[in-house]
Amino acid sequence: GDYKKPVLVSGTDGVGTKLKVAFEAGKYDTVGIDCVAMCINDILCHGAKPLFFLDYLACGKLDSDVSSEIIKGVVEGCLQSEASLIGGETAEMPGFYAPGEYDIAGFAVGVVEEDKIVNGSDIKEGNVIIALSSSGAHSNGFSLIRKLFTDLNEEYEGKTVGEYLLTPTKIYVKSIQKLTENIKVNGMAHITGGGLIENILRIIPEGLCANIEKEKIQIHPLFKNDKFKNVNEDEMW
Repeated sequence: GDYKKPVLVSGTDGVGTKLKVAFEAGKYDTVGIDCVAMCINDILCHGAKPLFFLDYLACGKLDSDVSSEIIKGVVEGCLQSEASLIGGETAEMPGFYAPGEYDIAGFAVGVVEEDKIVNGSDIKEGNVIIALSSSGAHSNGFSLIRKLFTDLNEEYEGKTVGEYLLTPTKIYVKSIQKLTENIKVNGMAHITGGGLIENILRIIPEGLCANIEKEKIQIHPLFKNDKFKNVNEDEMW
């Protein structure tokens, strides 16, 4: 009832190999937040207000304690997103997943007024790029990170490495809503696989490019860790 020409925006995603860290650390309450965040942050890029979310959890044999921790994270992610958790599917597939391992994916739907869709088409020369800080590695790059951080029990920043790496992906709903209430946003990029280099390019119209001053970027403490010193700069971006 609040929309004249509502357009539904949908997205689906998973948590990726960050789950391996959760398996090894025995910590399951944050990956549900990651799953919601990866889907919700994608639809946010079009200016959509989240409406609802569904989850899919697959495992070899269901452990009720583990699954309840995962779903607790999904609930927290939905609360942060102001989205309804309307259902989901839990699949047991014996012999397909190793004992103690599982996969989780999600699906989100949001709504935006047709004339307020954000798709990058209004980006013009001279527009300013605003970077919103992350909470860490979010849910990408963990195939590399797992090779660099081999001891998850090592202490780091007052936690174990495992706990630190499982910091959940930031959900940007409230930040974006405040921003769009005050200024016109012409384009948004959710920095996932491909990093800054690939994701920003997707929204910029032909004939324009992004001019990012590297020295102005505030690097998250995680990426200043000595473990990253031998990773080439292009890979870091």
